[in-house]
Amino acid sequence: MLADKESSLHLERCSSCRGIWFDAGEWNALASRHMLEHLDEFWSAEWRREERRAEDKAAYEGRMKKVFGPELYYQLRSVATVLHAHPRRSQALAFIREESGE
Repeated sequence: MLADKESSLHLERCSSCRGIWFDAGEWNALASRHMLEHLDEFWSAEWRREERRAEDKAAYEGRMKKVFGPELYYQLRSVATVLHAHPRRSQALAFIREESGE
């Protein structure tokens, strides 16, 4: 499966002859993404692993946006990005915990 924010493609491949067939619109969708030259990669274990990881991340982000609402979610993502490599990350998280009344 090839997934992105707009749509998902489910490419089929014959296990015997390794031929690939496309449903309506799939060829054009791949061509518009400049992905036709990489068709064999779609069936590699690495590609499938990365695709699952991307789908899981998108699902997680969707759930968090529902939990916090979009505005707070993006603010939290911004703070998380700043704190990611900050040398005082633990102290900053403790500060947030303290200030939030926990």
